[in-house]
Amino acid sequence: MGPDSLSDWPSRRYLGECPDGTLYLAETAGKFYLLVDNTAFFELLDTEDRLELGTPLQVHEFGSEAERRYFLKIRRWA
Repeated sequence: MGPDSLSDWPSRRYLGECPDGTLYLAETAGKFYLLVDNTAFFELLDTEDRLELGTPLQVHEFGSEAERRYFLKIRRWA
């Protein structure tokens, strides 16, 4: 897993929107990442629920671009 704020991913690229949030792609140190930003959803939650769920940014790490593409395909996000 990587940093938990979008600002920690300056080279991220916007991919699109999905029911889970806004999707971004990033690569660093030979790893491939899918970032799912749920900030809009988190803003609707009370403080207790936010603490329970953690960060509004989900970071998915993949060993290859093909693995990331497959993950997006099975989730029907791309």
